[in-house]
Amino acid sequence: MENDYNLLESVKSLPEPAGFTVGITGQAPFMPFNILSFHREREMLIKYRQVFLKSRWQLMVALEGSGDVIVDGRLLHLEKKSAMLVFPHQSHYYADLQGDDLHWLFITFEMKDCDSSIELLKNRTFALTDNTREYLANGLDCYHKHGSKPYYGNEIAYWLGLCLSEFTRKAESVSAGVKKKGIYNPKQELINRISTYIHSNVSRQITLEEIADEVSLSTSHLCAIFKKHLNVSLGRFIRQTKTHIACGLLISSDMNITEIAEYCGAETVYAFSRAFKNMTGLSPLAYRKHFSAEEK
Repeated sequence: MENDYNLLESVKSLPEPAGFTVGITGQAPFMPFNILSFHREREMLIKYRQVFLKSRWQLMVALEGSGDVIVDGRLLHLEKKSAMLVFPHQSHYYADLQGDDLHWLFITFEMKDCDSSIELLKNRTFALTDNTREYLANGLDCYHKHGSKPYYGNEIAYWLGLCLSEFTRKAESVSAGVKKKGIYNPKQELINRISTYIHSNVSRQITLEEIADEVSLSTSHLCAIFKKHLNVSLGRFIRQTKTHIACGLLISSDMNITEIAEYCGAETVYAFSRAFKNMTGLSPLAYRKHFSAEEK
């Protein structure tokens, strides 16, 4: 009854329109479609631990447990009750996963012509709020019902769009205010320094020894730290980073395969193509054709 009263009072307080042909125009900033939702526990993420490169958006929500995710060579720590958005064609790898009782929600989707504010969510994590938890719960409720009632698909997209809008509003308020100094994370600092070095020297062969020298550690100690805390060898991380750079060039540039191989420091086109396929499952040419077609 109270809601009815509030609605009635709101109706009574409406001002008279200045005209009856021009009104308020609204445009949803985010219109996701082709949405998939699934649950992952720690064992599943460890089992399929590899570098991922996908053409879809991927929202990861840590409901229980936390972990490190390497995105485009940057280490991001996903705390319990926080989320992160992986953009299309961003490489990501699940590194140090903490907590045996880990439960993460994954929502992958497509989205075209979205608002530029989405860039505020790139390469960062954001805490869940009461609103975003409510939007996610409502969206999942519709998702469970979707099999028998297809019209729930519009509601799933609606709730996910609201969730993304809420995240960007929070990110905008943080960007507009005074940013707090972050807590020093030695693992993150190490990953970022190494990633920067690889990007700066991508056109040549990079040795483990020179990276160790760059970060002022012995080669054996650096490799041990990498393997222990990130569950990936330093050599593989170098290959993953170079592969991601190549993926970006295949999609966004007119460089041919030979030019990209040379840019990424490969000794031959054959060696480049073989390493690329081992990492992504596709040859460079097949990767370009597949993802370029999806972009159209």
